[in-house]
Amino acid sequence: MKVLFVGAVNHQKVIYRLSEGLVQIADLLPRAELTVQLYPIPPLRQTITKIYSHVLRFLVRALGWYQESKLMHALHSITRPTELRYDDILASVSSLSLSMSSMAAASSHAEQRDMHIDIRQTQSRVEYAISLILEMKASKAADRVLGESATMKLHQQISEVQLVQLLDQIKVTQMPDPAKAFQASLFWTRKRRANKPSTARGPAFWLTDKVLRWNQSSTSSLVAFNGTRNMKFHLQGFCAQSIAMLRDAKIPVIWALKTMVPEGRTADAVSSIDLLKYLVSQAIAVNKSIHTDAALAPSFKSYIGAQTEGEWVSILGSVLQGIPYLYIIIDIEVLSRTLASPAQDFWPAIFFQIFAELSSRGSKTVVRVALVSYSSSLSKRFLGANYEDCIVTVGRARQAQTLHTRLPRRGKSASGSLGEGMLNLTQLASGSSSRTGREKHLKRAQHCR
Repeated sequence: MKVLFVGAVNHQKVIYRLSEGLVQIADLLPRAELTVQLYPIPPLRQTITKIYSHVLRFLVRALGWYQESKLMHALHSITRPTELRYDDILASVSSLSLSMSSMAAASSHAEQRDMHIDIRQTQSRVEYAISLILEMKASKAADRVLGESATMKLHQQISEVQLVQLLDQIKVTQMPDPAKAFQASLFWTRKRRANKPSTARGPAFWLTDKVLRWNQSSTSSLVAFNGTRNMKFHLQGFCAQSIAMLRDAKIPVIWALKTMVPEGRTADAVSSIDLLKYLVSQAIAVNKSIHTDAALAPSFKSYIGAQTEGEWVSILGSVLQGIPYLYIIIDIEVLSRTLASPAQDFWPAIFFQIFAELSSRGSKTVVRVALVSYSSSLSKRFLGANYEDCIVTVGRARQAQTLHTRLPRRGKSASGSLGEGMLNLTQLASGSSSRTGREKHLKRAQHCR
């Protein structure tokens, strides 16, 4: 009976110890699985392998105990007590668990050390990047100061001497100075009017609808006066008087006139390129907005190197930008009849090309071009049938206005000379025509295209 009592007590003690061991193993295995995932290093894997092997040994012993009979339980409780049968395995599992935790902690410390090293390296790289940024900011500030000083120099107005030197580079020696040509033409006009009043009389072609539409248009436009040889002096006087009125009204105007200069020399062997260069040099002198190093210096090379009509047409369009409105009066009789001429309609076409380029660039410049011819051969060469809407015939047919009038005197004001003068400058002299007037005019007629 005593043996059976002792066996029952030991039986309960074994069950308690087995349960306690299983709880210990159940708590250890998840930690072992997580640890090997976090730190998959060979020493830690070996330790966890040993833990699993001891767990299996413990389970095998527990299974053997459960399969024994009660008599064997009572016998083994004396011969093989619980402390000798299971505690050695559980002690080994606990020791391996501590070793696993120690290696995991050491691995964590190693990771922290690597992180600290990376942080220090990153910090040093950041400090180096900050120093580079500060150097770049200092360099950029210095460059900006230099750039501003250079910009100030580039935007400085050029002197009169510099402008004259530049214009000398593109001067047309075959043609007289524009101011001298204008003064000479105005002088001969006044002299003919004083000595031979009949030569200064002719049809008031400037009162025709085409001319009025051209002169009142709010956009760039062109008109061509095609006269006879008998109208030569009348048309030359019209050009001179119109230029004089425009200059009196402070309206920009450039020109090319065929006349006898004071030195007794007339324009001879003038090509289309020469005439374009002649207009470009005047436009540069008139356009004050481009009288800076920044505007003229980059373009100077193209001025010197241009050799074709197309290049000079582009240059003329570029130097016109910045002028609110401008008149161009050209006596195409200045062109040589012996030199090779460009294609027919060249002169009207180049100005319509310039109008289109100015419009495409968003320029607000308004250019009014007047071409004058009193030679049938030149008219056929330069004024084709494509621009009949812009051609005003002078002397060949009955004019829209039959009024014959003398040319206006130089001293008369522009505002009062519409009936007997050249161009209506009443509104232009004050800056621009009124918006309402332009809208009413545009509703009445379309300008020549």
